[in-house]
Amino acid sequence: MCLRAVQRLDEADAKIVRLKSLMRDQLSVGGTEKV
Repeated sequence: MCLRAVQRLDEADAKIVRLKSLMRDQLSVGGTEKV
């Protein structure tokens, strides 16, 4: 694999991790607001 492909995969992983943490934050915020 060329370095560019590896970098793209790393960027995609970072985006997924960021999205997951964002959704988790929204869920926790929504949960506290409901209570």
